[in-house]
Amino acid sequence: MSEYKNQVRSNLKGKPYRTEVFIGSHTLITDEPLDKGGMNDGPEAHSILLAALVACTSITVKMYIDRKGWDVGEIAIDCSMTRTIEKGEQHTFAIQNISFTKDIDEATKNRILAISKKCPVHKTLSPAISIETNIL
Repeated sequence: MSEYKNQVRSNLKGKPYRTEVFIGSHTLITDEPLDKGGMNDGPEAHSILLAALVACTSITVKMYIDRKGWDVGEIAIDCSMTRTIEKGEQHTFAIQNISFTKDIDEATKNRILAISKKCPVHKTLSPAISIETNIL
């Protein structure tokens, strides 16, 4: 069994929802939009979740393309997410659209699509995530 552990810390003080998130030596500011009572000092949490997904997908796809020696030009990924509640149950649906600045054939597209689903963040988000919350 292999284990991969990440750890982040947050600090919310001062402004209503502005949160500093510490990731190793990096600091990320998150907030809520003005219409939700925040100051819009940074992206909201669901956007950061999507950012993690597209970043990981981009890197996974690029590593594979580099190993194959393919020239696809630039890689861009647009991602959107919708959440609905049906009969008290939340359903979340994310769509990633990958594009390249150079033309690629259908077989290559299909292989890249399959590889994109092997992204570690995709694999983490696809099944249910077990979350334990504690108050210290």
